Amino acid sequence: MVRGEGEYTLLELLQKLDRPASWPGIQGLSHRHGQPGQIAHNPPRPLIGDLDALPFPARDTAPQLHMGFGFSPILGSRGCSHNCTFCSIHPFYGSSRGKPQRFRSVPNVVEEMETLYHNFGVRFFVFNDDEWFPTGRARYERVAALGEELNRRHLKLIMSIKCRADDVEVDLFRRLQEIGVVRAYIGVESGSDHSLQSMNKQTTAAQNRRALEILHQVGMLADFGLIIFDPYSTVEDIRANLTFLREMDPPGWRR
Repeated sequence: MVRGEGEYTLLELLQKLDRPASWPGIQGLSHRHGQPGQIAHNPPRPLIGDLDALPFPARDTAPQLHMGFGFSPILGSRGCSHNCTFCSIHPFYGSSRGKPQRFRSVPNVVEEMETLYHNFGVRFFVFNDDEWFPTGRARYERVAALGEELNRRHLKLIMSIKCRADDVEVDLFRRLQEIGVVRAYIGVESGSDHSLQSMNKQTTAAQNRRALEILHQVGMLADFGLIIFDPYSTVEDIRANLTFLREMDPPGWRR
């Protein structure tokens, strides 16, 4: 079994598949070893620091269509710098040495987008990054660099991203809209401050509301994830979540 990020582990395993005696030296591999039923867990392989070094995914079939546009999933980063208690991302990447959140360079990402644009007619890119933004001012720098690179290559695209409520700011999301982002999925998780604290979300219910209101204000499609129940939910938490759902109903904003 390949554990963690599998690109280099799987490649090394295939190169040594006919030499089981060499398997104990393959980082990130778990395998049968010694007595029947005995499993050896080799040391974890460090996280891949340079994501640009990986080749683009093989795409051998035409893209699916949505409203007449070819669309494709894409990743611009791996991991997340936060540590929410309900999430598997941090334990997965945290089992190996390296930065828990790493980014491809903007030119590398846009090169993949341009290839799909010209070779497959893809116009809609769905970013499936766990957390699309870096932290702090780097968010603005990455958005500016993406806009400049798309403009330099004369690419007019539409995009969807995933992020946290505390990423959402009016000027930042207006700029995202200008470069083609039409949808944002926000991991709000709860409308209860008590639940957000127990999840170690490091956001508040007020921030969650404000994030969705900003998306509505700038005219961007807003989706969000909500965990109605968790192991520590109280009746008050569930009521707060139901109230949040009613308040965040888009038609309600227009009444």
